[in-house]
Formats: sequence, C-alpha cells, structure tokens
Amino acid sequence: MGEGKSDMTVFKDRALHFLSDDTGAGTVTALFFFTAAMALGGLALDGANGYRERAQLQTVTDAVSLAAAAHLDDTAAGRALAADVAERNLGPDFRDLIRDEDIVYGTWDAGSRTFTPSTEEPNAVVVSANRRESRGTGVGTHILSLVGIDYWDVSVSSFAAQAGEEQVLEPYCGGATILTSGDLRLNGGNTFEGRVCLHGEQGIFDGGSNYYGDGVVLSSPYEDDIVINGNPTRVENARAKIMPRSLTPSVVPTLPGRHRALMDTLMHMDGLTYSGDLLPAEFQGATVQVIDDASATLLRDESNWAIKAEPNMIYVTRGDVRLDSQLDFHGSAVIAGGTIQTSGNSSVKNAFLFADGRMQLAGGARWGAYSDFCDTGKFNLHLLSNEEVHFGGADVAYGVLVAAPSVNINGAFQASGGLYVEADEARTNMGGNGYITDECETPLDSEIVEVRKPLGAAANTNPQTRTILVN
Repeated sequence: MGEGKSDMTVFKDRALHFLSDDTGAGTVTALFFFTAAMALGGLALDGANGYRERAQLQTVTDAVSLAAAAHLDDTAAGRALAADVAERNLGPDFRDLIRDEDIVYGTWDAGSRTFTPSTEEPNAVVVSANRRESRGTGVGTHILSLVGIDYWDVSVSSFAAQAGEEQVLEPYCGGATILTSGDLRLNGGNTFEGRVCLHGEQGIFDGGSNYYGDGVVLSSPYEDDIVINGNPTRVENARAKIMPRSLTPSVVPTLPGRHRALMDTLMHMDGLTYSGDLLPAEFQGATVQVIDDASATLLRDESNWAIKAEPNMIYVTRGDVRLDSQLDFHGSAVIAGGTIQTSGNSSVKNAFLFADGRMQLAGGARWGAYSDFCDTGKFNLHLLSNEEVHFGGADVAYGVLVAAPSVNINGAFQASGGLYVEADEARTNMGGNGYITDECETPLDSEIVEVRKPLGAAANTNPQTRTILVN
C-alpha cells in the first residue's frame, strides 16, 4: 500500500475534520442574533405605533360616547349625533371602526357599578371601536411583518353615564384650541376655564401656578409627556382632563401654497374688485391696491408719506407692511411678501393678515370683534405667517385664528372664546398671567382653511342631563 495513508485512515481524518470544522459558524450565529434583534426592534417600533393608534381611537370613542349620551331621552338622535362626531374624527369610513351595534344604550347602577343593556329610560351608553384584521381595519405593522405578524388588533370602549351637576365634562372645545406639533410651554400664573384644548405633540410643560378649570383638556400622545407643576401627568385635585392622543397641524402645511396663490392672483389686480375663494367671503367685491414700495405704512389719517387705511380694501405687496399705532384696521386685508408689523394700541377685526415673513404684533392690541364674535360661527380675524406670529403681550383676542410654523404669545394674553392657535415647530411658548375662557356655544370655523376640532362638536341639548366618562 506504500507509505501513504490507507483509504480507511483518509476517510476517518476527513470525517473528523468535517465534524470539527467551525467555518461559517459565526455567520449562522450572527444571522440568529440579527433575526432576534430585528424581531425585538420591530416589537418596539410596531408596538409604539399600535399604542399610539389605540390612544387616538380611545380619544375618538370617548367623544362618540359623550355625543351618544347627549340624547339619552332620544336614542335615535343620540346615534345620529354620535355618527356625526365619529365621521368628523374618523372620516366617511368610520362605520368600519364603529358600527351601529357597537353603540349600546342601557341603565347604569352606580352603587353596584353594573351596566344593563336596555332601551327603556337609559341613563348610560357604551361605545366600542375596533381595528381588527377580520374587519379589514387592523393596524398594519412594518418590521414585524417580516416575521409573519402583519397586523395588530386594537379594541377600545368608552362608557358615558348621567352624572350630578358637579361632574360635567364638555365634549368639545368651543373656547380655544392651542395645538403644536412640538412641545407646548405654559409659563406660570395662567388661567384656563371652560372648553379649552391644549395640545403638544411632543409634550406639555406647565411652569407652575397655572389653573385649569372644568372642561379643560391637556393632551399629548403619551401621558408622561404632560408635566403639570413639575409632576408627570397629574397633580392632586387637578380639574383638567388629561388625554393621550395624537394631533397634527392641518392649517400650517397649507400656508405656503395659499400665499403663493394669493400673490399670483392679486399682484395683477391693482384697482380691480376681488372675487374668488382664497379669502373669506366678506372680501368679495373689495378693492385691490398693489403697493410697489419695499416698505409701506398704513395710517389712520391722510399723509404724504404713507397710505391711509380704508375699509373694504385688499392691500398686497412684495415688501413689508407696518400698521401704525392706534389704528382701527377693520374690514380689510394685507398680504405681504415680506413682514407685517403692528404698533401698539391697535384694534384689528373682520380682517385678514398674511405675511410670507415674520408677523410682529405689538402689545396692548385688541384682536377680533368683541361684541359678536360668536354669532356668525366663523373666525372674524385670520393672522397667518409662513415664519412666525409673535404677540407682544397684554393682548385681547376674540374669534381669532392664528397659524404659523412658530407662534409665541407673551404674557397677560386674554381670550374669551373662538381662539384657534396652530404651530408646527419644536416649541410653542405662552407667557404667564394669561386668561383664556369660552363664551361660544360651538367651535368656530374658517371658510378658507380646515381647523382641527379635537373632541368633535357634541353639545348637550338637555340641561337636566349631564354626562361624564366613567372609568
């Protein structure tokens, strides 16, 4: 056989080498750990998304249950109002999530804490909402779909019952909505009363000594991001409702395109009358005046160096505009390609101001129509900017819509209803010692932009029947 190894020996050596060879073992191990890490990462990502969707669905279901409970003496009317609120918040396909059979009226025994379905003199209602794969509405996953989990099933319910006079929760924000995609900073000493919604998508920070009355709602996607008086989520005897939900700006994203459309239309209409849908209806028939100066001032009186402000006018310029002090700017509009600045002690109502640059509003001004700001159901003043709206302080507002990427409100700000503020940057500040309450029965609307109505518009039509959410 010579000096070489025997065939049996060679076979044995090769078998032992194969069994002991670890080439590629690291690849197999890495693949295992990579798959495990991806599954864990997917669980975190898709789990957070599922939690956020659940929080949003819970918020809507709470509003729907309050709407249904607003007509305990007429369940057909209650179901119709509940459907209206659901459609406002979920869109025309809301019945895929909340079906008619998901709204159940009945009687609630507070002593035994039992609910019995019944249509005979109901005093409570339970509403369920479902996002399920079987209904074609499951919450889709991203990473977990790679390991065979394509959907989360999410179900929530809300129970609203008749309550005493001291336990009233209003189901909509007729007083004010302040909404930002960043965090909302509230300095100390502010008072919020009535149907007021305060939302920070990245959180709310309370600087201390703020007062939140019944009907006030503070919201953010995660309750722990709402810090009141330095304490997460809640403080003893806090009267405001803390609500987890996600809200994003609806007006600010539309502003650049709207401003371009206005400039393109109006810059060629000097001396002509306006007709169109880019401005509120009261500006139909207003006269357009194109200002060629790089910087212009609107005055209350005649001047050889400035422009006298007149009612029923639309002033448009590619430059900057300043409204002089003690000016009553009523019934007109300013669209500026630069900045808009106001001086102190002005009165601006039934007006429309839109700057491509910064809007600097001096303090001590009155914004909006005080006497009838609720009557029309519409905002009587729009303050819009593609950069920033900055209030100087000690301002008073009635029926005003404010929207800009950045909004800053200095101290002693007062609003008695019909206020809508929307911002889209990292931080929105409200100074201290302000007072915001409500006088309007329903939230105001805009004819030209779509504003958020966080809790729908379900009003209680029976003054003897008050409803609350029951946990």
